[in-house]
Amino acid sequence: MNIEKMKQRLENQLEKEYEYSPVRGVAKQLMDIVGSNEDRAAVVLEDFAAGRTVKKCEQEIKKWVDGHHKGNSGYCPPDVADGIIRKFFGLEVVKPERQSKFINLEDFL
Repeated sequence: MNIEKMKQRLENQLEKEYEYSPVRGVAKQLMDIVGSNEDRAAVVLEDFAAGRTVKKCEQEIKKWVDGHHKGNSGYCPPDVADGIIRKFFGLEVVKPERQSKFINLEDFL
């Protein structure tokens, strides 16, 4: 129930955004974070009711990019954007299980 309400509110927020707007990307990533978790959807709905929007979240990501760009280009890695979205909407931050930079060949068996 909360997930459907959240999807509807997201669609309402995206009505005026152009097709390739970064705001749409943030909305997609937020949906991926929420997944099928009703509790997370409820938290996001509370934030929407309090005035938080996906567009405001995208502006937070842009602030991060503006503070970390080199030269004329800027980029926010997906894991950083994920953290910003989770923090903005009050969702728990999930740390990766493994910090290793090596590939374990057993994972492919």
